[in-house]
Amino acid sequence: MSVGSLYEYFPNKQALLATLAERHVLEAETGIARALAEGDSIRGLLTGLQAAIAASHRYPSQALEFVADAGLDARVGELRQRVLGAIETSLERERPELAPRSRELARVALGTIGTLTSQMTYTAEDEIVAKAYAEALLDMTARYLEQHE
Repeated sequence: MSVGSLYEYFPNKQALLATLAERHVLEAETGIARALAEGDSIRGLLTGLQAAIAASHRYPSQALEFVADAGLDARVGELRQRVLGAIETSLERERPELAPRSRELARVALGTIGTLTSQMTYTAEDEIVAKAYAEALLDMTARYLEQHE
């Protein structure tokens, strides 16, 4: 597609990037909703969340910088709270003794499988290496939660 054709639909680069940011957030919301509905265990939930997060970050771009500028930060914040709540609930169901620390542990889990998976996806040499990183992060996080007292 030529640049001229793009500007037929978008008045400037910022409008294009804002639309891409909207698409990124929508893709994350859709994938995470699926993961929340299908996660029947803490490990299953983390697996689904990691896949959804990786899928929504598969194309690094300047568009992610426009999430706040496009007014999407509230949606992202709400999505993060839903995910944290789901991880907490899953932890409390499977490991009731962890209830007093479930919020803290949920943040560790989300940070590990979310942020680190995204970073590894962008910096891995190829898709096979990225997948190995993702699996190692998931395994590390699940074991941490399983063994945590």
